[in-house]
Amino acid sequence: MCDNVRCQLEARTSLVVTLLVMPRPTRLEHEIIDLTEAFALEVFTALRAGLDALFAEASSSRAARPGARRRRKALPKPAAGRERVRTSEEEARELLVSRGYGVRRSSEELHKLANEIIAIVKAHPKGIRTADIKAKMGFESGHARWKVFAKPLGLALASKKIRKTGQRNSTFYFAA
Repeated sequence: MCDNVRCQLEARTSLVVTLLVMPRPTRLEHEIIDLTEAFALEVFTALRAGLDALFAEASSSRAARPGARRRRKALPKPAAGRERVRTSEEEARELLVSRGYGVRRSSEELHKLANEIIAIVKAHPKGIRTADIKAKMGFESGHARWKVFAKPLGLALASKKIRKTGQRNSTFYFAA
């Protein structure tokens, strides 16, 4: 790279001179250039189609997997002309959960579960594992409620009333 203006000017003039001195392409060279561009375009189009098919296949197989993320279903709209039936909050929750809709838990519910976790951990001075805490709280393995344990456990840890040591399956929880 040139730092001064003179060097840059010399580079530009040499490029102009090169372009003026170069002979014009012949008809054969034009045909070769056209064929090369057409070939490159066909290769690019074939690659693009192949990648599109590959991505479509991958996205459809991801949606078919049982562990794939699913979007939450939208709440059902009431039918036209029908009056909404009012139920208690618990009945509404049970209805939504039975239909596969996610239900947000209140902070009171989360703190209640966190306090329950703290009480179980305090009852075990030598420490207790996550699976044992879940079992004592009545969460069965494989049960849908098994996964909803993380948020209350995080609240219990954040309250500094319990602490943990270890990682993953060897994590033990102790009273702070």
